[in-house]
Amino acid sequence: LEAIHQFQIRAYSKSEAQLLELLPDCRSKEEYSAVKLFLGAACSKQEKYQDAVKWYQSLLEREPDYSIAWSNLGNAYRKLAQPQEAKLAFEQAVACDQSNSYAYSNLAELYLQQGQPEQALEWGKRALAYDNTYLYAMKLVAAAASVLSDSAQAEAYSRMFLEAGGSSGELQRSIAQFGASSESLKEMLDK
Repeated sequence: LEAIHQFQIRAYSKSEAQLLELLPDCRSKEEYSAVKLFLGAACSKQEKYQDAVKWYQSLLEREPDYSIAWSNLGNAYRKLAQPQEAKLAFEQAVACDQSNSYAYSNLAELYLQQGQPEQALEWGKRALAYDNTYLYAMKLVAAAASVLSDSAQAEAYSRMFLEAGGSSGELQRSIAQFGASSESLKEMLDK
């Protein structure tokens, strides 16, 4: 519990050290999985992505159907500028759990980063099909639609994002990050 507390207060190196101490004492599959998952997350938060990959891969060797670990592994690969490995990990996360909306949105973001807004739109909508309250997916779909100059969808998903509690500034930054904005969308966001 102390390792989790350290993680929650952003003392990631302390959390990592405590988790490393716990690892030899793991007796059950659940304990082992939780410690390895948190070790990967603590390393990621410290931008030690190679170490994070190592922990997630180690976990997946014992538990190959752990969707969250696959998704986290994909994020570590993305941070290491290994988009093909990231894509494969995200796809495996979806294969293990088709309701993992995070994996769908991770694929959407990856496709947006790679300049493939059509695929981003598709995967973002899949994320929302499983969790229609997921703000991040709404923002990604709005950005993808904006890149595609699909004003109707960009406005609809932007409005959904804003009505669900997202901020106009955050949405504008996200859309600008991927290099698009429509005038009608800008007008709506400025209201």
